[in-house]
Amino acid sequence: MVILLPDIRIISIEYGEKRKLGGVTVHYVISDIHGEYERYLKMLELISFSDDDVLYVLGDMADRHPGGVNVIKHVKSLKNAVAILGNHELMMTQVLGIHNSPFAGNLWSQNGGDVTKYELQFECSKEERWDILEWAETLPEFIDVRVGETDFHLVHGWCGNDANERAWPGPRPKWHSISPLKDKTMIIGHTPIPLLYGHVREYMSKLESKEEHIKIFHGNGFYDIDCGCAMDHPLRRLACLRLEDMQEFYM
Repeated sequence: MVILLPDIRIISIEYGEKRKLGGVTVHYVISDIHGEYERYLKMLELISFSDDDVLYVLGDMADRHPGGVNVIKHVKSLKNAVAILGNHELMMTQVLGIHNSPFAGNLWSQNGGDVTKYELQFECSKEERWDILEWAETLPEFIDVRVGETDFHLVHGWCGNDANERAWPGPRPKWHSISPLKDKTMIIGHTPIPLLYGHVREYMSKLESKEEHIKIFHGNGFYDIDCGCAMDHPLRRLACLRLEDMQEFYM
């Protein structure tokens, strides 16, 4: 169930054809790191991420696993990274931020927020905590970016009319869903790929091997890149997509 939280700050931005940072600009998209800080750093090594590249993070940097605050700090420190609002950032700001809501605490806790709440309250200074929360409250709900000849719509959960629909799509998209965006390729996270099939067992039944790791889903007008970092599953991994050639990277 999705609870509509009041006083949500709405910010949307649109990027042009390329964000030039010197040299050749390469665009990468990653999502749903969920506190797996070491896995995230190893992914940046795998893709040889440099100051000339751009990293789009589709939300859910924290919660469920320890290390989420470190992920947020690192993404926030990168001049060439752009984070997008996920439902977990939304819950975090609604519990600890200026626009807090009395209805948000239990929801955040039920969705793995206690570990991040502890890190923010007891492992950060007051200044660090407020700096993170104020930054999170300015995150855009989506980004439209053109790379080469392709227009992309980058959003955490699904395209929608407001922050809740974009960060908390309900119901979740399915493997047979069709993107309503006819002129853009949508890239999402939020829904672990096995859940596109309704249940992990259904997804596993479609794999050629029971030892095959979760991989990026190519849907009808959309890609789902949430390969299950938040899941208690041995075949989970972190995925990254390069927009120039749609090359997939896994950690």
